[in-house]
Amino acid sequence: MNTPAIALPEQYAAWHATLPLVHIVAFKKNQWQFYTLDELQAATRVDKFKATNATQLRAFVEMHRTHGATDAEGPKKTKFSLERLAACIAIAVENADILFTDPCDGFSMWKLRPDECAVRPLNCTILEFIAAATVENLQVDWSKIGKIGARHLP
Repeated sequence: MNTPAIALPEQYAAWHATLPLVHIVAFKKNQWQFYTLDELQAATRVDKFKATNATQLRAFVEMHRTHGATDAEGPKKTKFSLERLAACIAIAVENADILFTDPCDGFSMWKLRPDECAVRPLNCTILEFIAAATVENLQVDWSKIGKIGARHLP
């Protein structure tokens, strides 16, 4: 999965291609919704800063810098440099949290809590993540459900 803005391992691209359109990817206590390839390239806005979904961490960094932040909060209250965060790739969301991978650290996996400017490691690489994650298909086959009858209406 290599585009001008995204360079992810080919094994990830192959796994990603198998994801149902509507899905949940469970990993430990989280249930992530992965961006489609089109969504990764789609424009987004964080405060007044523009980016793509894949590069949205750059926009979060700029926003936090305007509020005086010099680092994100890392594990055990350590510092996680905003420069490092800006170079990472966002790949999924769960509520307000963002799942991202750090290509400069062997594609290690992290979770960002944007409102706190805090990151937490998942203690695995992207390849270990996809090997251990469980994918749930949430697509509804409406042909199997049938029409709603009058008895179901209030």
